[in-house]
Amino acid sequence: MYLEKLNYEQRRIFLSLSKEILVVDDSKIDYLEESYLRNLCKEMSLSFNDEMLIDKRNIGDYFSRDTDKRIVIMELVALAYSNNEYQIQKKNYIEQISNYLEFDNKILLEIEFLIEEFFKFQLKLNNFIGA
Repeated sequence: MYLEKLNYEQRRIFLSLSKEILVVDDSKIDYLEESYLRNLCKEMSLSFNDEMLIDKRNIGDYFSRDTDKRIVIMELVALAYSNNEYQIQKKNYIEQISNYLEFDNKILLEIEFLIEEFFKFQLKLNNFIGA
């Protein structure tokens, strides 16, 4: 949704984080997750293998603006919901990244709520049109 607002380096780091979060629960990326991630790659104008690995403890060096932090956290939460499940391992991973970014926990909770509501609304629209 907002990944195009990140710079090239940030998008590559986000791709790396995305691949990590998708395997924390079951060590594999399922079909729905991969499909969602490939669409994100298109949005970011990246290939599936353009990730940039960093020490996550230093992520704040790459995402210093509040807007960029909100984008990366929101997009990670949305990615975690991509197979209609928000497992505790994914939630913990996002909380870890959030802590490294020194991100406000109240905003994280609000993002989680908004993304959950967004996916519920999207499901209602899909059911309405028969998709």
